[in-house]
Amino acid sequence: MAFSSLITKAEVISIAFVDQNLNQSKIKDTVLMVAHLEFVKPFLNNDFYDDLMANKTKNAGYIFLISEYLKPALAYYCKYLLEPDISFDAGNKGLQTMSGDFSTSASKDQRTTFRERAKKNAQTIMEEAKRYIEDDENNYFVEYSYSENVSNKVVTKGDIIILKR
Repeated sequence: MAFSSLITKAEVISIAFVDQNLNQSKIKDTVLMVAHLEFVKPFLNNDFYDDLMANKTKNAGYIFLISEYLKPALAYYCKYLLEPDISFDAGNKGLQTMSGDFSTSASKDQRTTFRERAKKNAQTIMEEAKRYIEDDENNYFVEYSYSENVSNKVVTKGDIIILKR
């Protein structure tokens, strides 16, 4: 089955990037897929994610969850994943730093800050999504399992992952 994204490339740019002139061709379909599979699927759990992807308009809760939480989070996760591809070009001459006329490339620290801010924005939105899902009084999200949500199993401190008990 072909991958179907919850967000378009144009939406990634309009939601997460200040520069709306970013070329959509810089966003590969695989980046969209990785953002879904690496960040959203473990957060929602397999059953809920699969149901959501198969039934995007199943109910008002799904529609709201996708538009208000998952699309913005995915946009920022894509921004996080895209930074190396936007900053560098790998070709027959090796890895080259991208730089336009009248501009200078960002330092390593600036690129790290850019990436980490994008990831933090996405994580903040996903935490709100979790609250929305777990506070569901209309039984929109019956496939969701609190115990299967990866954010309820581990906590991260810097780059260290600690299992919750």
